[in-house]
Amino acid sequence: MIARRLHMALVATGVFLVALLAFVLTDVRRADDLDEAAEVVVQTPVATDPLASPTVDPAAPALALPHTGETFHGLLQLAVGSAARLRYHAAIEARDAGEYALAAERFAAVAASSSPLAPMAALRAAQMLGLAGESEAAADAYAEVVDIDDALPASLRAVALMDAAGAFLQVERVAEAQAALIAVESVAGVFGSTLAEARWQRAVLLQESGDPAWVDLALLAMETSPTSRAARDALDALEAAEIAPPGMLAATVEYRGFRNVAADERLRALLDAGVLDAEEQATAWFYLGAIAERFGDREGALEAYANSLAASPDSALADDAVYWRGRVSEELGRAADAVIEYDALVATYPASDFVPDARLRAGVATGFAGNVDDALARLGAIAVDGGATAAEAARWHSVLLEQSGRVDVPAISVAAIDPISYAAVLERSGAAAATSPFPASAQEERAAQFVMSEAVHAEVEAWLLLTFGARERPQVAALEEPRLLLALELARAGERSVAGDLLFAELNVRRGQPYELLDMAFAALDTGLHDVAMGAATRILGPLSSQQRLAAPRPLLMLAYPAPFHAETHAAAEAFGVPPLLLLALVRQESAFNPRAGSSAGAFGLTQVIEPTGASIAAALGEEWSFEGLADPGRALRYGAYYLGEQLSWFDGHMLAALAAYNGGPGNAAYWLDVQPFGGADGFIHAVEFVETRLYLELVMENYAMYRYIYAGAPAPSLP
Repeated sequence: MIARRLHMALVATGVFLVALLAFVLTDVRRADDLDEAAEVVVQTPVATDPLASPTVDPAAPALALPHTGETFHGLLQLAVGSAARLRYHAAIEARDAGEYALAAERFAAVAASSSPLAPMAALRAAQMLGLAGESEAAADAYAEVVDIDDALPASLRAVALMDAAGAFLQVERVAEAQAALIAVESVAGVFGSTLAEARWQRAVLLQESGDPAWVDLALLAMETSPTSRAARDALDALEAAEIAPPGMLAATVEYRGFRNVAADERLRALLDAGVLDAEEQATAWFYLGAIAERFGDREGALEAYANSLAASPDSALADDAVYWRGRVSEELGRAADAVIEYDALVATYPASDFVPDARLRAGVATGFAGNVDDALARLGAIAVDGGATAAEAARWHSVLLEQSGRVDVPAISVAAIDPISYAAVLERSGAAAATSPFPASAQEERAAQFVMSEAVHAEVEAWLLLTFGARERPQVAALEEPRLLLALELARAGERSVAGDLLFAELNVRRGQPYELLDMAFAALDTGLHDVAMGAATRILGPLSSQQRLAAPRPLLMLAYPAPFHAETHAAAEAFGVPPLLLLALVRQESAFNPRAGSSAGAFGLTQVIEPTGASIAAALGEEWSFEGLADPGRALRYGAYYLGEQLSWFDGHMLAALAAYNGGPGNAAYWLDVQPFGGADGFIHAVEFVETRLYLELVMENYAMYRYIYAGAPAPSLP
């Protein structure tokens, strides 16, 4: 029992990591709609806490002084800060050096002050006592944290309660642990894996005490978040106790947890038993189709999706089934079959989120099936409609005109529809620009450093007045809300990861409030949080048309397309023959300039290097390898530039192939080069079958074009 409780305590300690509050791994390929897929596919980086991974070395030099900004101003701001801030920063240094008792003492001193940092310092002090092995003292400290819980933002309250439960269990204070876990239910905005974990841990306690109510809580945990580890643990525990959970719930947990063989077996057994209603049968067959794709069995996937539709043409996944039959048909080279599926989707499920993409794909596939007139008509209609896929449709319209040699059909200007889109970039630059070696001038293009000033702030505010109207609240009021003050103070004290998550939550609250977003952008930049500043600027520009964005003040565009770590970026780019602005474009997509960004795939740092790749790069450069060393911006940029430079060399300067190799692997990039249906950038992009990689190519290309427009004097977003 003690071992089991200790395991639970360690699990609960892990839950405090802010990464869990920001990202839940989902089945990207089978997201309910393409917008959801895009959210995950772009892989918005997850800020990682210094204690987030067992691979982190607490004594690593990179952790000795959290990065507060590369300017003297950033360090000066810390030096002239409050005594509480300095003490908090000293506590972080002790923690990162593995001196947990000293860190606890310093955090406790801040917790006893009247500083905005006090509630977070109390939580950190309790955590440090636990890491120092002072279990009883840690539990007492957590009891105090729980009492002042309301002083923390909701996300951190859930963290504190989960952490407290683990600490209480270590010293056999079961009632307090149960109370803390129950309290998670009442925290506003807590859902998904965190809530599922709290419910599962309550179930464990009830099971150990012999209370049969544990079964209901285990099932509730599975229902709360089928994708979570808690759901899988609950399923395994129920089966170990010879308690059969509902069949489709168990199968869904297996499927969402990528336990493919087990999911396949469960789903087929349920279908054979005839115990599922029509909706459940449709879901079961759809899952089997997705599993078949995971195994590379495309014919099996087509059959399963067809069975899903036959079971219930009105099911919640019916439009998904039709869409993915079209996608699989395309992957099999059956363009005409794909068109049939896409047309059926548009006609039968006009409200589906897949419709815009299905219309575009049907137009392109019609052209590949040999019916150029029909394809041109379809693509022209989409371009005229002006929807989300209009620019891409116009680009494919031009490509088909060129491929077929037609001169009797007028071309459609992509740039007139969306001048920032990758399609417009290719139209403006020529498809060969993305596939040929860079001109020497590309290496000479540099990004200027952004300099904050009252004049710059006034310039952007004047534009906001013309574009959005007058400010609703004074700047002082906008920046003095308690949650924002706490987040900014945490950032100044060195708590970058926690501060970043809190600030991004505040950005989302302030959508549609451009002045407050601008205030937050400058405040975040003042603390060295370039990703938050970038997020604020992109939210200001988001509601505008592409033409309006291009006319925005240059300082605002520089915030949205930042160029921090100036010296490190240009040194890395020069060392490995990568255009500096291309490296910035890549980093913007990979990590949004968060030095401690991590991903579910195990990538880390500004350039999102994974452990095996990083180790091989370190060996090639003759450097000592440390995964945590990637938190250093200079090293991360150097490793990313090295790897991208290697791919550019291997693929003879073919930018898209090199980027595809960076994201999807060199072997896949080489394969896509071999099978692309025609030359140039469009042919290569069409050959890329990974949703993530295809979107990645388009976004990095758009980023690069915008960096050239903002920093290199290009008259419009374009490639060199």
